[in-house]
Amino acid sequence: ALPTLGPVVGKVSELVRGKKLMPWQQQVANVACELSRENPGEYRYDTVIITVPRQAGKSDLLGALHTYRMLAYKGHKAVMTAQTGKDAGKRWLGIVNDIDASAGGRVKVNRGKGYEMLEWTPTRSTLAPFAPTSDAIHGDALNMASIDEAWAFTQVQGSDLQTAIKPTFLTVPNSQLLIASTRGTANSHWLNNLIELGRASLNDPKSRIAFFE
Repeated sequence: ALPTLGPVVGKVSELVRGKKLMPWQQQVANVACELSRENPGEYRYDTVIITVPRQAGKSDLLGALHTYRMLAYKGHKAVMTAQTGKDAGKRWLGIVNDIDASAGGRVKVNRGKGYEMLEWTPTRSTLAPFAPTSDAIHGDALNMASIDEAWAFTQVQGSDLQTAIKPTFLTVPNSQLLIASTRGTANSHWLNNLIELGRASLNDPKSRIAFFE
């Protein structure tokens, strides 16, 4: 088994957010945060795909992972989106509220529309929501991006999002894309293709995709 920082994610969630991870959430965190043997210090997987039933706690798991990264790394830049910019803002605000209560003045929050930003001041790490459009990410170097409710995107929209995000990782070691969703419909072509890709990755020991369903 590879070493993992997953247990730290669980501990941070409990101490900072007041939320103990459920067993399935902890299992995903353990695998998503496995470290690479070939590239010491980097994550084993650069893409994590999660499909679970509604109300299972996937958005909460993304919140736990974002919170952990802000506390654990200096200058860590992360962004998050969902099916609309408004939904992304609501999920971001949920993370802000979870942290704010226990932060003791260690967070800086900009709530201005279009300029939302959460900063964990001891590490100067940030988390910002963005509208799910290909031009919403302005070429910044990013450490992490999460896409919630992938079922809502067409193949073109989803591919455009991935195309916009991937170049931001190129110069950043240890970067990771997290894609989470409830199961969609026959029209959720992007998600359905991701699921096929994820299932195929299970048979490839060198694949850098971690897949959960």
